[in-house]
Amino acid sequence: MQEFYDKIATYIKNEWINKFQPLEYLKKFFQKAMDFNGRANRLEFWCPAVMLAVVSFVFNILYALLTRLGIGFLAQLIDIIHLLWTLLILIPAISSAVRRLHDINMTGWLVLVGLIPFIGWIALLVLLALNPVNSGNKYS
Repeated sequence: MQEFYDKIATYIKNEWINKFQPLEYLKKFFQKAMDFNGRANRLEFWCPAVMLAVVSFVFNILYALLTRLGIGFLAQLIDIIHLLWTLLILIPAISSAVRRLHDINMTGWLVLVGLIPFIGWIALLVLLALNPVNSGNKYS
């Protein structure tokens, strides 16, 4: 049984820890902000997506906390900063999603599915989580 766990640990160590470089993926996220061509693997897409979701969550918590404490001016300031942050990451997030869709051999226009209320977001998240297509992919 220990051999089984050792193999899992070796796989995780070699394949995930060595490849998982969050700041590199975040840097690449912003470097390729206007690049709607090519492909983005799952880590290249999901690592910045999770990090940016955590930042938005922190903004929301701060806003709620400041509103609850009755510090309206600071709450409004946090809300404005959050809006500016969201506008800053909007284009890079769309381009990253388009490249992720290319990785599964689908057109980037499917990102528009996310505009459909509720069901669209779920469908888009499912598409973005699919395994990449290595052979016969028309997007290089």
